[in-house]
Amino acid sequence: MIVAVASGKGGTGKTLVATSLARSLSGTFRVLLLDCDVEGPDAGILIKPEIMREEAACVAVPEIDPGLDRARQSLDELLVGGS
Repeated sequence: MIVAVASGKGGTGKTLVATSLARSLSGTFRVLLLDCDVEGPDAGILIKPEIMREEAACVAVPEIDPGLDRARQSLDELLVGGS
C-alpha cells in the first residue's frame, strides 16, 4: 500500500496529517515517511525518529563548458547591443 499526502498550498497541515498517519499505521504496517519539503522538512520534529545510521549526501556538480559560457556571453552582448 502506498499513501501520499500532498498539496500545492503551504500551511494546510500536510506534515501533521502525514506524521499522524505514519504513526498510526506503524503498529500494523512497515512505514516509510518522506518529508520532501524543500523549504524546511520538519516531520522529524513531530516524530523524533531514532537515527539508525548517518551517511553524507554528495551531489556531483558538473563543470561548465567554457565554450558554452563564451557563447552565452556573446548572446547577451548581442541582445543588449541590439536593443
